[in-house]
Amino acid sequence: MQSVARAVGFTDRAYFSRVFRRVTGVAPHAYRTAGPAAGPQPRAADAGLIEKAGS
Repeated sequence: MQSVARAVGFTDRAYFSRVFRRVTGVAPHAYRTAGPAAGPQPRAADAGLIEKAGS
């Protein structure tokens, strides 16, 4: 997960996990196991959160 977090601009793996869960509704491990069907798609309102976190 650290490599994915860094690839999208996060230096803190725990923070990436919290943002991922907030945006997708599932933990990164659950998403990895079940794929996109694990939870809802990101909401348009969360797009700004992702952009700001990656800055």
